[in-house]
Amino acid sequence: MTVTLSQLTTATANLIPNTPPPNVTLRATYTSNQTGLTYPSGVNQVFVIVVGGGGGGNVFGGGAGAAISGWTSPSSTCTIGTGGAGGGSGGGNGGMGGTTIYGAVVALGGTASGFTFSSGGAGGAGYASSTIFTTGSANGLAVGGSGANQSSVTFAQYGTSGGGGTAGNASSVANLQQHFGAGGVFAGGGGSRNGTALTTTGVTAYGGAPGGASSYGGYTGGAGGTGTSLTQGGGGGGAGLLGNGSAGGNGNGTTDGTGGAGGSGGGGGGGSGYSQGNGTGGAGGVGCVLVYY
Repeated sequence: MTVTLSQLTTATANLIPNTPPPNVTLRATYTSNQTGLTYPSGVNQVFVIVVGGGGGGNVFGGGAGAAISGWTSPSSTCTIGTGGAGGGSGGGNGGMGGTTIYGAVVALGGTASGFTFSSGGAGGAGYASSTIFTTGSANGLAVGGSGANQSSVTFAQYGTSGGGGTAGNASSVANLQQHFGAGGVFAGGGGSRNGTALTTTGVTAYGGAPGGASSYGGYTGGAGGTGTSLTQGGGGGGAGLLGNGSAGGNGNGTTDGTGGAGGSGGGGGGGSGYSQGNGTGGAGGVGCVLVYY
């Protein structure tokens, strides 16, 4: 379709970040790098949703990749951000999600979780430390949700991209909720360990927390795995724009549950169990580009 400058200005003001306008059709979905893309004659503007790769989990959940949507000139290439690798519960931080690029539109990857941060990763590459939990950075009005704050018992925040859960004091229902990955408009953050508590015969077994959902994509975060008296279950991966997050693994014997992988389209990876120090966090979901005209 042909878009006038006036229409573009109005649409950009109203639709960043937002879902596609009603007068366009999804023409292509990319989850790998592309070159040589072509468009029909007369198409001088396209509406795109560009999502960075999800951040990897360790014992905390990774943040969802930044998501940017709006009108831009057609591009012959795109670069898709990879999902961040999962870190180990023995001390390894998760990996940052990769950057997705379509022409002039750039969506950063989700923040990794890690022991250095003591928090879940922020959605959309926000900075995280033991005391600072900012929202993710993105274009226009896109705002990534903050990762949950372990020390002050704040929850992961919903945003264009959801933040990841943390794993602090799990002695109350409210504290358990800070372990949940936050949902996002386009992608959700990963859940942490210790999101559920089941006490039988005086022994408490901690299972993983669920990942956050993608409200526009319609996908859900993975469920947390179950724990035992000796192990913890892994957190579920956050949903991506294109797919559900994977469930966290169950604790078994003397092995902690693994974190669930983030869903395709920028979902954050789930955190692993921590009791035995041998779990592995889930990888973030690969980024994506959706093109409409």
